[in-house]
Amino acid sequence: MGAASPIRSGIDQINPPKSQRVLLIHPGTEESGGRRDFPPWGIIFIGQALVRGGHQPKIMDLNGESDIEEIVSGVADSFQPDILGITGKWGRAARRAERLFRLFANRYPEVRRVLGGPLASTLPSNAAITKLPHAILAGDGETSMLRWIDAGMPEERQLTPAQDADLSLNSLVTEPLFDLAPYVRPGERSDLGVPSLYISGARGCVARCSFCYTLAHAPAGLRESPAKRLVEDMALLHRRYGVDGFYFVDDGLVSRGPWRREFCERISRHGNGMVWGVDLRTAEATDTCLRELWEGWCRALYMGLETADDASHQTLLRKGRTTGGVGSAIDRALGMGFRVRASVVIGWPGETQASVERTIRAVEARPDLLVDVFRYNPLPNTALAREQALRLGSNHIYTEYGPDAPNVSECSDVYLDRAWTELARIANERNGAGIKTMG
Repeated sequence: MGAASPIRSGIDQINPPKSQRVLLIHPGTEESGGRRDFPPWGIIFIGQALVRGGHQPKIMDLNGESDIEEIVSGVADSFQPDILGITGKWGRAARRAERLFRLFANRYPEVRRVLGGPLASTLPSNAAITKLPHAILAGDGETSMLRWIDAGMPEERQLTPAQDADLSLNSLVTEPLFDLAPYVRPGERSDLGVPSLYISGARGCVARCSFCYTLAHAPAGLRESPAKRLVEDMALLHRRYGVDGFYFVDDGLVSRGPWRREFCERISRHGNGMVWGVDLRTAEATDTCLRELWEGWCRALYMGLETADDASHQTLLRKGRTTGGVGSAIDRALGMGFRVRASVVIGWPGETQASVERTIRAVEARPDLLVDVFRYNPLPNTALAREQALRLGSNHIYTEYGPDAPNVSECSDVYLDRAWTELARIANERNGAGIKTMG
């Protein structure tokens, strides 16, 4: 037989005193057969840690499924879990998580119920879902879940996020625990223009943006997975699934120069034509940084335009100072040849109609810019929302970052709805055209 691959699967096992059967679920948001574009990396990495600890996890991604109770009941009846772990997110995903917790509370009351994910760090105390789990574990689920199991699975709401997971143990190589094949996006649906996969390589962020949940979820800042491990795993996925492009879903992965340069150098040396994309803060989009990324085969960037009001960008949103302004940073990236997608947000606290108009004009002035459009939604435990989110009522947890988000700006509801509709139209037209012109 040939030599074993040096690339670990992330599930090397340790024998524990007692093994638990753990059903890990990503509820998803789509209910009409939506695509499963994003692998549920959070529960995948937790599953790997559970296997290393001698437990028996089963992972389910329910994005796109409507009859989630029926699907999960069938699995629960056969798998017979001791623990249900749900990764919680804001909006429709929170409502779906609540539905599953109620299912287990009524039909499988003996199963211990756990909530994790970003929702665990931004969960308002008045939300109905708080009464349904036995434990709410914030931060790194790989360590908090194992500690909770070792402690006897008590009733607990963890207020301080765990941030002690060893990210070098997390592997992008998920078999036999989870099959990534359905998540490979064909080239015509990828910003990279080649068969692509969304992957994860970091926790936290170097930034201190006032509106983002990341500070509540990972307040210790950025932690990157080892560059060597990531490139090795990417190479294996390239061979196994025919993936030529990888898009990192993390905030701030390439923020630190030494790590960024090592990663780019390793990708360049690999020489198999893999390309990749990553989030990049506009404050970091210097000529030097962009050149390093380009030479390291990065070809797509996700950048936070947020607002064209540079003063608000720097002070209200705390996104840092961008040389030449936010628009200039995006122009530099576009001019170098990157395919750039930007997040655009309207309805910031105190935002005026004139400010929204500047943002719309900034988007219109850059026809090659792909955009994702959002309405600001105040999240608990974020600096910008402060106590405002709690005053919005117990159903606020179910609102998305779209037209149902509360209006906390100085604009009228009628104007903000009209501005949202116009930006959404631009986004849909460009994203559709972008797909047709790739390759």
